[in-house]
Amino acid sequence: MAPRALNGDLGKNPAKICIIVGPTCSGKTSAALRLSKKLGGEIVSADSRQVFKFMDIGTGKIPMGHTGRGPEFVRGAGKWLVDGVPVWGYDLAVPGDYFSAYDWAKWALSKIAEITKRGKRVFVVGGTGFYIDVLAGRRVLAGQKPDFAVRKSLESMPTKNLLTWLTSLNLAAGKRVDKNNRRRIVRELEKELTKEKARTTPLPYLRKENFALVGLTADKPILYARVDAWLNEIWQNGLVEETAKLIALGFADTQQLNGLIYKTTKDYIQKNVGDAAAKERIKFDLHAYIRRQLTWFNQNDAISWLDTNAQNFGEKLENLVL
Repeated sequence: MAPRALNGDLGKNPAKICIIVGPTCSGKTSAALRLSKKLGGEIVSADSRQVFKFMDIGTGKIPMGHTGRGPEFVRGAGKWLVDGVPVWGYDLAVPGDYFSAYDWAKWALSKIAEITKRGKRVFVVGGTGFYIDVLAGRRVLAGQKPDFAVRKSLESMPTKNLLTWLTSLNLAAGKRVDKNNRRRIVRELEKELTKEKARTTPLPYLRKENFALVGLTADKPILYARVDAWLNEIWQNGLVEETAKLIALGFADTQQLNGLIYKTTKDYIQKNVGDAAAKERIKFDLHAYIRRQLTWFNQNDAISWLDTNAQNFGEKLENLVL
């Protein structure tokens, strides 16, 4: 299936914006770096974990096989240079800061407009499906700020009661929300109870833009093997030290340090789990994360999928975006 063109025929009018999605370790960033070098493009990260400072190794900001050191890496707030390619969207906040999908989309849409105005191609790269849906206008956000007092009052209630209350206020939201994600249920109910406080500034979604939406994937055993190899590599090359530094900086109790990869690494540092058991637990969590990512992206039939293990993958990818 050809990528969807929302403003004309891609074959006659190549998209200035290419969105590359896929699960962890599908090779999104490496592919975008190759395309950016060839086409003079710039990358915008669409990853909810990579927006945070000091979290470089465990969030995959450094592509597999790279050390993250040397002249090919130049770090800056909001922008890195990787092999000479500008990568935007790293280090926009510090762990513990409130940084919502609305905040990211507002920043990203402005950055994309700026890059295209300079005549550059844009490669939006990420595994956070919600960010991609917001960017493309599949999800419309009110930009509602959190009400932590309301949230705290809800957190003591049983999940079943929260879901019943949410459904009574907004049937569509009650049906749509992930029933196994208590944090998301609390947030949705909080939004329903504080609607009057919502920001109403509309976002300039990409609905009228000409963009290609490409997904990179492989058979699950291949993805699992890749992510296992990546975890083994970063475990030996800085993940533990990075996590220890984050703890020392006072971020131990933040949501980010209690999420994917970092929570178990923190447990290892605190001697709550051994080396081998920590790595196995993280691998298990990463496999589950890959499955969740695929489930999310498979809901979007506008994505043109490519198997990164297939013959002539690089050529096929270029044909979709050139």
